[in-house]
Amino acid sequence: MRWVFRILQTIVVLAVLALMGIVVASDYFGPGKDGLEQVENQRDLLQMRTAAREREKQRLEQELEGLRRNPQVLEHGIREDLGFVRPDEKVLELPQDTRRSSGSAASHQARRPAK
Repeated sequence: MRWVFRILQTIVVLAVLALMGIVVASDYFGPGKDGLEQVENQRDLLQMRTAAREREKQRLEQELEGLRRNPQVLEHGIREDLGFVRPDEKVLELPQDTRRSSGSAASHQARRPAK
């Protein structure tokens, strides 16, 4: 009787192992494989985006640190981006069509009075 129990136990174990093999094989070779590849591709894309954003964050942090340490850099940025001038400075504005024909370097120099 013991040998019958052993045989049944062996059959059950083999059946469970066979089912597990079928499930694993269907994941790698069946329709689930395409879904897995899509998820892996999305993961890779997200990792690349994360790395790019991390680089941009580091660049901005360095720029911010430079602005905090060097007030002349901050002043230059304010003057260029916002067009601020000091109270004792005079601004020379050229007509719109002159700026186009003279180029950006010439108009840049014309706007900035000599110190």
